[in-house]
Amino acid sequence: KKGYIAPHLKRQHEEEEQNLSKSIKIQNIPNYLNKEEIEDWLSQFRLAKYRLAYIRNKRTDEFKGLVFINFNFHKDAIDSIKVLEGQRLDYNIIEPALAN
Repeated sequence: KKGYIAPHLKRQHEEEEQNLSKSIKIQNIPNYLNKEEIEDWLSQFRLAKYRLAYIRNKRTDEFKGLVFINFNFHKDAIDSIKVLEGQRLDYNIIEPALAN
């Protein structure tokens, strides 16, 4: 039996039950950029509230050209892919996709 779920939490609860991804990964980011530069670039797209994970090589500590962006809702992740698809970051065309 399920207890009461507040209306503002209902969508999040339903997505968790369906195991829908709320994260995207973005590949093909120039590896010379730092986290602040990537966040600055992302700010122009006015994405929903997110948390950015900047992925580094454990051995060398160099940026791998890959970030994960975690949203509160699956729909926000889908919407962000639509916005970011085909965008350029310096000379690279980035590759956004749902993360598993």
